Amino acid sequence: MRVVKLSVVLNVITLLTKSAAYAYTFAGVALVEALHSLGDLLNSLLLYVGVRLSKRGSSIKYPFGYGRSIYVFSFLSASMVLGFLVAVGFMEGVMKLMNPEEIMNPYIGLYLLLMSLVLDLIVLIDSYLSERRVKRQGVIEGHPALKGLIVENLIDVLSSGTGMVAFTLSINNPVIDGYGSIVLSVILLIGAYHLAHENFEFLIGRSAPKEVVGKAIKIVLGNPAVVDVNDVKSLVIEPGKYLLIMQVEVLPTLTFDDVVQVKNELIKDLRELIPSIKYVLLDMVKPEEPPKT
Repeated sequence: MRVVKLSVVLNVITLLTKSAAYAYTFAGVALVEALHSLGDLLNSLLLYVGVRLSKRGSSIKYPFGYGRSIYVFSFLSASMVLGFLVAVGFMEGVMKLMNPEEIMNPYIGLYLLLMSLVLDLIVLIDSYLSERRVKRQGVIEGHPALKGLIVENLIDVLSSGTGMVAFTLSINNPVIDGYGSIVLSVILLIGAYHLAHENFEFLIGRSAPKEVVGKAIKIVLGNPAVVDVNDVKSLVIEPGKYLLIMQVEVLPTLTFDDVVQVKNELIKDLRELIPSIKYVLLDMVKPEEPPKT
């Protein structure tokens, strides 16, 4: 995926830029920003591996393919940020509060942080436009890799802007450098938690979007041989591909052959009208009691 490759390249440049800012200034804010970019780079690399792996076909051992691997790698990336980078950044802020240090070469640091903010904006805009294109293709919940990049770079822009303000104020008051480092660590924590929680939902078995399920129910009820839909279950197999399980109640006067024909018609209609439904299981039953007046 082009946007993921672009994210990897720009995150390398951003990491080098923010690392240079810290090397010139020794500001805690610059160090936390560099750690943030390191987390972004790890996230982009893991997403790239996940996207490549998700393109593998199905097999006997993995009948639904490797599409869900993208959720695994996104979750791993968010977990690493939560477990290590946030802790390091928070400790740096505490150290700066205990031992404030004068900011060195402030104007060079501001210039480098401004460069990193521009790079974050480029990736954010590109990720957002790519996500819009995916949704126009019918993937209602979007692609997890793109959603991860959008959240990541939105937080990056917010973090970089906050970092520049804190850095500027720290030139005259070094104590602000410590507070700024802690605030940036909290921003990173919130973003990482959001990504981890969303990918966790998909891994444990999140249902298809309600728009897809609702449309499927209307299609089934539109068949004149169908009395009611008793139960509906769905599952996201991978981005843009869903499993649908329904118990469908049909007219009691239908013969066995009629029921089979209705079932085949429903499966055909569901797949044609909702291409994102790749797997359909229909349990055809007859009413257990006469309809109430």
